[in-house]
Amino acid sequence: MFRKLALSLLDHTFGWIEHGKSFRHRSRRLPRVVVDELVGLCLMWPLFRTSFDAPMAPKAYSSDATLHAGCLVETPLSPE
Repeated sequence: MFRKLALSLLDHTFGWIEHGKSFRHRSRRLPRVVVDELVGLCLMWPLFRTSFDAPMAPKAYSSDATLHAGCLVETPLSPE
């Protein structure tokens, strides 16, 4: 469902494509606004692939990123 909504983020990209149909056999630079839209879409794509109706995990986990030792903590989650 969210993937269709993601296409609304590409307003300038679709405009650039439509404008470029007359330049079909020439290479062109991407305008900065088009690059920004494409990068934004790439960054948000994991959210568009997420199932928000999936059941919630009973616990949240966290770990540290040190090279010398390790730590793992957990805490219970509630639906509230």
